[in-house]
Amino acid sequence: MSPDTPRAAPAPFVFRLIYRSHSRFPFNNDGLRALHAMLAAARIRNAALDVTGVLYYDGSSFTQLLEGPPDAVETLLRSITADPRHTELEVTSRTMWPHRSFGEWSMALVAAEERQRALGEAGGLPEDPDGFASVMQAVLSGQN
Repeated sequence: MSPDTPRAAPAPFVFRLIYRSHSRFPFNNDGLRALHAMLAAARIRNAALDVTGVLYYDGSSFTQLLEGPPDAVETLLRSITADPRHTELEVTSRTMWPHRSFGEWSMALVAAEERQRALGEAGGLPEDPDGFASVMQAVLSGQN
């Protein structure tokens, strides 16, 4: 290749953030209705911001992976941090990633029962960000 030959642009990276928090939603029908209303609003907002991801809910806590433009993801994090429906929020990962893992979902929801049903395993989530993303992708691929 000569120095004048144009090179293909590298694939764009996407910012990926994962956090955990405790939920203040009661684990009953009212709490689940409120969770789904929050999720519907988040899907609209995320689509407008070009943010995608997945929310894992086990009845008492959330683990969420957000991916998109860094400014948009950080803006969402500030909003989530200020939301009284979350407590003890802890960011577990901030990284640039070579591609979107959840590009089909402005915000997918995975409940603990779905993960257990799809993967046939009990227990907690993987601690590492790649492991979390892989488990969520495996569960969601079974929903399509």
